[in-house]
Parts: sequence; C-alpha cells; structure tokens
Amino acid sequence: MERQKSRMMWMKEGDANTSFFHQCIKSRWRRNEINSLLVNEKVMQEVNELKQGVADYFRNLFAKEDWKRPILEGMEFNKIFEAEKELLTKPFLESEVKAAVWNCDSAKAPGPDGLSFGFLKAKWEVVKDDILKFLTDFHINNKLVRGSHSSFPVLIPKKENPQGLEEYRLEGH
Repeated sequence: MERQKSRMMWMKEGDANTSFFHQCIKSRWRRNEINSLLVNEKVMQEVNELKQGVADYFRNLFAKEDWKRPILEGMEFNKIFEAEKELLTKPFLESEVKAAVWNCDSAKAPGPDGLSFGFLKAKWEVVKDDILKFLTDFHINNKLVRGSHSSFPVLIPKKENPQGLEEYRLEGH
C-alpha cells in the first residue's frame, strides 16, 4: 500500500518535488548498500576486508579445477592446406560482419555497454566503420584493444536481504 502511494506521488509530482525525489534515491541507496557479508562463515564489515573477501570468493568460484590433460604425443592430426589456412587468417569482409550481426537476436547486447544488436542493425551505416576498424586492428595486432574486454563487477541480490555471497549474482557492467 505504501509503495503504491509513493508511485502515485511520483507520477503526480515527479521531478518537481526534489525532497521526495531525494528520499527515493536515499531509500534505494540504503537498500543496495552492502554493510556486511557472510564470507566463508565469517562476517566481514570493513571495506578492505569486504573487497578482499568478495574477490577471493569469486576467484575461487570461477577458478579452473585441476584435472589431468590428455597426452597428445603420437597422435596423428589432419593438416591444414595452405588455401584453408588463408581462409582462416584473411581479414573479415564487411558482408561477413554484417551477416554475423544480422544473425544475432536484436534484443541481445554483445557487451556491457547495453548497445543491443537491434541498435547495431538500425545504425549500421553509422557504426560499421568503427566495428570494421576494431576487427582490422585485431587482425593486424593479434590482440584485442586495451579496455575492450574490461567491465565493472556488480553484485546483484538474488533475494531480499541477502546475507552471504552465494545470495548474489556477479555481473560485469
């Protein structure tokens, strides 16, 4: 009931009532703030301790499990012919890149910036040169441009009042 009242007030007064607006922001901030977490059965409250605990938790969660890799000595593999090698290493054509973008779901976003494939399709003439330059740079340098694969980690609660890290989902934005 209280939430419904606040929504009606928001619709009625909106941005004009800065006091109400700031109360809403403070309430959301308090709801999203993490003051303490249960990590490995230990309650952590200090900022540096929390940072380290979260980093360690997700590093261990996503770490590779040790397993013995098969030995490939003495195995015969088919060799790639020179023509096949050239096909695999030649730069992408604009038509190939466009076809790849058009084959993707328009509602999906390839990166943390939120720009969907629908946006890329709608603004193709504007963005295609940047996309093709990015891919050409990758072909020439054999590595991605610095920062193109970085993100800002965000903890999203899976339920109300989460206590431990297993009750959060890690997302990169």
